[in-house]
Amino acid sequence: RIFRRPWLRPVARARPGPLYTMWFLDKAANLALWRPRTVIVVWLALTVVGAIFAVDILNSCRFQFDPVEGTPSYEAQQRFEADFPNLLYADTEVALINCIGPCPNGVASSPFALEAVKALRDVCSRINRTEPGIVQNWTDHFEYMGSAAARVQPGRSPFMSPSNRTVLFKLAWKVTPERQNLVADTLVPELQSVVDELDRHGRALSAATTPDLTVHPTIGVSITGPLTLFKATLASTENDMKTKHVFVLPVALLVLLYRIQSWRLCLIPAMCFGISVAISMGLFVPLAKYVIAITPFAPTAMIFITIALSIDYALFLLTRFAEEVRRGQGTEDAIRTMLNQSGHVVLVSGTVLIISYLGTMLFPGGGISTVGLGASMSIICCMLTNLTVTPAAISLCPGFFTPKVADDRPWCCACLRRSRSAAAREAGQALVHDGDMLEKLGCWPSFAKAVTQPPWSYVIPAVCLALLVPPVIEGFSYRESFANNLSFPRQGPTVEAYNLMMHDFPPGELASLMVLQPVPGATAGSGPVNEYALADPDAVMDRHFRDLCALAQRLVDRLGNEFNLQPKDLLGLSFITNPSDPSKFQCIEWQMAKLVMRGGGDAGTVFHEAWQRLMSPGNRSSVVFITPPFDPYSERMRFFIEKARAALPPPRSSPAASDGDARVTDLQADDPLMSSSTAIVVDIVEVSYQRFPWILALTISLVFGVISIAFRAALAPVKMFFTVVVPLAAVFGLTVWIYQAKCLEWMGVPALTSPEGAGLFWGTPLLSCTIIIGLALDYDIFLFARVVELRKQGFDNASAVRGAVCLTGPIITSAGMIMAIALGGMLLCDVPFNNQIGFIMSFGVLMDTFVIRTCLVPSILTLGAGLNYWPQRVPEATKGAVDCDNLLRESVAGCAGECRSDESLAMPHGQVRTAPSSV
Repeated sequence: RIFRRPWLRPVARARPGPLYTMWFLDKAANLALWRPRTVIVVWLALTVVGAIFAVDILNSCRFQFDPVEGTPSYEAQQRFEADFPNLLYADTEVALINCIGPCPNGVASSPFALEAVKALRDVCSRINRTEPGIVQNWTDHFEYMGSAAARVQPGRSPFMSPSNRTVLFKLAWKVTPERQNLVADTLVPELQSVVDELDRHGRALSAATTPDLTVHPTIGVSITGPLTLFKATLASTENDMKTKHVFVLPVALLVLLYRIQSWRLCLIPAMCFGISVAISMGLFVPLAKYVIAITPFAPTAMIFITIALSIDYALFLLTRFAEEVRRGQGTEDAIRTMLNQSGHVVLVSGTVLIISYLGTMLFPGGGISTVGLGASMSIICCMLTNLTVTPAAISLCPGFFTPKVADDRPWCCACLRRSRSAAAREAGQALVHDGDMLEKLGCWPSFAKAVTQPPWSYVIPAVCLALLVPPVIEGFSYRESFANNLSFPRQGPTVEAYNLMMHDFPPGELASLMVLQPVPGATAGSGPVNEYALADPDAVMDRHFRDLCALAQRLVDRLGNEFNLQPKDLLGLSFITNPSDPSKFQCIEWQMAKLVMRGGGDAGTVFHEAWQRLMSPGNRSSVVFITPPFDPYSERMRFFIEKARAALPPPRSSPAASDGDARVTDLQADDPLMSSSTAIVVDIVEVSYQRFPWILALTISLVFGVISIAFRAALAPVKMFFTVVVPLAAVFGLTVWIYQAKCLEWMGVPALTSPEGAGLFWGTPLLSCTIIIGLALDYDIFLFARVVELRKQGFDNASAVRGAVCLTGPIITSAGMIMAIALGGMLLCDVPFNNQIGFIMSFGVLMDTFVIRTCLVPSILTLGAGLNYWPQRVPEATKGAVDCDNLLRESVAGCAGECRSDESLAMPHGQVRTAPSSV
């Protein structure tokens, strides 16, 4: 019965698209015209509910990378989960207490250093009491100096820097997925607040009591580690959302205001933006808390894509509405035409973008896929709000939102050329000669004629493509960068502490590699292997100790020259650094180890502590720790992991993988396995690039399939494909040139270069490639929709293309600038990865706006005209260039005053008459 109500009855009119899209647009028009208050009230209610959840979006982000099933990391995680569950989710954070300024006696001599360490111990004890099992251990320089280890191996403390200016407080805790929100949202801020208070106290106390800085040096306290760096990224994202994102929206609205010449109509996209942001993020928060782990980049991407599409879609709709009003249609008819024509384009464009973003969900890991999911939700909200709120607002307040006939603009938006009609208007006159009316469109008529008629229709695309060849060639030199510091902020206390850690201590302390060596004959999950229950326990453990020592020596031999790996960088049960030759190991026999443990003393205590840490509870396996002698978040870490895996003894059964796949199966129980968070990321990168060609092909097929169905033209998308591939490949090559070759580093602009030792982040092409194709096709769809509309009105193909270029040129140019401004806002962010994504997307949109849509697509559409619309039948061409000029004059002047297309209103060139003031 509800569909028999008058306000839901479809209205018979020309249908530019498939029946199901027109059915939806008819219902949207009827709702907006007959129930505008209901539409707006429902959306506002949903906005309030969504905003309640949306404010918690950043607190829902999690730092989690799950291994891909079938990869070496997945196999290793299964074994570690059985034998070393405490090491599986271990996280290391370090607090650095360092001298600021002169420090002649070293930082350890300062009473405040000991006070700071005691305060850090207290907070760790408090956390351990309130949340048992999270904090595993903590240690520091002062505790180490009084330990048995310091007495057994006298010398420099590993918690004191070589310059004696910095001491280390090391904290290890277990961060399981279930407790990650608790640790990240409660415990890390608690620890950070204590560190900040100590830092303020140390600086203020030293400055007040020691003006000369010679007795009690100024002490700084800072903290860094994977979780604190993640929290710093969240803080940077929150700051960007409060400041830089807010700056982008007014700039984009100013461009929209220039285009539609009505500040009242600008209120509609602003309202659509607020509704879309609140609802999309409100829906995203429950998913982030209870279903998937989202990356901090997801909210950033959602904000910028919502700004861009809210204004772009509003521009498509409102300019068509204003055009129909100028032609003399009433508000209701103008709204219906707006939805049937531009609304159809919005539906197709949004569907293409959703498919492009959802393609990223096929990549492994939560980082890239959650960006695609969040952006898809934002696009859906932008589509629905613009297709319902925009007509409802106009229908509810037609007198407020319906525009008057706008005067022509004094500057051409394409070439910034001063128009003659503007000069005439300043003199109180209006030119009405046919050529002068077309002159109101600026350079578009002449440019459209050039790109659609030989020989320029061949020359212009050829020149454009020739200029794009060098950056396309540059793109083939791309090497994915594994430098994870691209995802950290460039500055901040945590980043400064990280840099200090890299300078004063072994950098790999923050991300050690673990190699699990099973005891011969033991399998994970088969129960404990007690040495006294074995037939010959001494022989088994003796073999295990010899395997451990051989494994350590093998790693040093294979990795020592290239990565400067030394025996002191490895920790295991059966070996120590050879005192006479530091490049070799001194193996420990099992019988000697038993005597040391049973003998007691400092040596027995040290070995017993090592046994508790390095041997699994059931004595099934032991672990070897590898501390990389370089920044573990740098580019070198990927190659180090690959070489370390290659240095492990080969599996005794051949892997079942093929074609270089990272997946392995059928590992024997005695095969060593390597695990770490960085190794998981390495496998994710490898599997992602293996899937990338298939995901790209699938996305392109679905996108062009949607375009074919929407316009009932099977071969037109094929033409569009060839106009998009080369320019977007050139955009990628230019990105490689800027961020990998660092050719713009001399400018000193951080957003246009990469940090030292980094290049183009591995996630940038995976995230942006399919998306940039969708964004590039966005405006091509808008242009092609107008071509199809004019062709169905009886225009020949060349006139239809020319008219579409002129009618949509100013709109698409403004929309492209708005999109580029919105996406380019990511260049203002403090995270390098955001800068790279912002550049490739914004520059890709500009390439589509000023090269693809302007030069290539019109020229390609004029070639093989019949292929543009096949297999649908189009009417016989009855209109040509003259009719196209009349249509353009009508679109500029309107039907009620300024200019008519009939000859009775034409006046000789040079004569003028007073322009009417309104419709």
